[in-house]
Amino acid sequence: IFILDAHTYVVYEGSSRALSSYEETFELGDSITISANVNGSGDLNDINFSRGLGVPNKTGTVTFTHEMGGLRIFSINKLGKIFLQ
Repeated sequence: IFILDAHTYVVYEGSSRALSSYEETFELGDSITISANVNGSGDLNDINFSRGLGVPNKTGTVTFTHEMGGLRIFSINKLGKIFLQ
């Protein structure tokens, strides 16, 4: 997943977005924002999961916030498990 801006993210296939063989862009609209708070090297808006095992190159959280106050925080652990906090 690559967070393009506060309202847009890209899901891609490949070892990096630059080398992706497929990608799809999702626009959330003006009322929802997305942000990442992750640990790791490289572009902190680019979270890549390894083929096969799904191990991420970064750990931390991805947050979706609605302008009316709603909030969803997804945590990504070192094994690649994603869970809603």
